[in-house]
Amino acid sequence: LLKKSANPEGEIWSPPDWEIKAPSEDMPPPEAVTKGSGSTDFLPIWQTVNVQDDTGKPYDENGPQHRKLGVRQAWIRETFSLISGIEPSQLVRIAQVADFANPFTNSGTKGLNYINADITLYLQRTPIGSWIGVETSYHGADNGVSVGTMSLYDRCGRVGTSTVCGLTQSRS
Repeated sequence: LLKKSANPEGEIWSPPDWEIKAPSEDMPPPEAVTKGSGSTDFLPIWQTVNVQDDTGKPYDENGPQHRKLGVRQAWIRETFSLISGIEPSQLVRIAQVADFANPFTNSGTKGLNYINADITLYLQRTPIGSWIGVETSYHGADNGVSVGTMSLYDRCGRVGTSTVCGLTQSRS
């Protein structure tokens, strides 16, 4: 809610533009799935289109989904409204996806072993459209405390970052 004005003169460093095209707004929502016999159908919380797999090749929906270590990129949109029957605002849309920073930056070869303790969302502008692009940009951990950051995008480019602090989940 900062007062908007013109940017200062001169050049300031920024990472290169993200040139990964957003999925179509008309892409059909995911279908409900059944986890096993006797269970009921459910709709996933997020619809996710991963950008690439371990080989660096574009993601193939018909191929296996790999969890690569290193930079991860995806387009995500929520499948549920925060308040049933009410279309979410753009701020709510991106805040819901911003929470994905914990599993996206803190997942490893043994799954997700961090509990999300805190999250910070910074936006330089309001996003456009239902798809939010995410790209991991930092992860560090020491003594059971992790910090992970992902950049956030819409179909027009970068809109901000989401940073999460996590605690190791101890399994007794």
